Amino acid sequence: QAPTGGCSSTVNNKRVKVRDLFIACLFGLFLEPNFNTTIAYEPSVKKPNIIEIIKEKSGYKYLKKALTYIRLARYKEAIEQFTLAIESKDLRLPHLIDCYLGRGFSYLKLNREKEAEIDFVTALNLTSGDEQKAGIEEYIGLIYLNQLKLDKALRYFKEALRVYPHNVVLLTHLGAVCYCQQDYLEALSYLNEAIEINPKYILAYKYRG
Repeated sequence: QAPTGGCSSTVNNKRVKVRDLFIACLFGLFLEPNFNTTIAYEPSVKKPNIIEIIKEKSGYKYLKKALTYIRLARYKEAIEQFTLAIESKDLRLPHLIDCYLGRGFSYLKLNREKEAEIDFVTALNLTSGDEQKAGIEEYIGLIYLNQLKLDKALRYFKEALRVYPHNVVLLTHLGAVCYCQQDYLEALSYLNEAIEINPKYILAYKYRG
């Protein structure tokens, strides 16, 4: 039987939970950047010295400080450092993406969802790999779900599902959005598929029930 009831009350009562889920998903993306992987230098120069100079005199030092502030839950200071890192103009990919993701995360923790949305969309536009794009699309979709912008949430979740067609979390997100749109048959289709793939995924049963 299709679930009944209003969308607004169902989702609004879970706004904090949605944000916590978003944060849990996002947190592992950018906490431990490897500063040596994308730094270009001439091998004829002593490598340790060049690396230290780059870390000390470029946006990377701001990125490192920002990540420290995130670990300390000092999100205003993290935003300041991420902004300095971005404005330094010398960060290379993927660390520039890390900055936008990290600043968006910090905005989200301060309930500044619009600014978070802008940073995540910017990170998405800078990203070339389909897998990382799908991850960011999921997080943007969760922001829109939290804001009850259901059409936008649906679009981003579907884009992510295109890369991960058997991902039970994405299928459940889509089921939740369709449920909120009162498209119960489509919701059941997504949720049934999620349960078929992973019969132990409890959240899919919760929305289907």
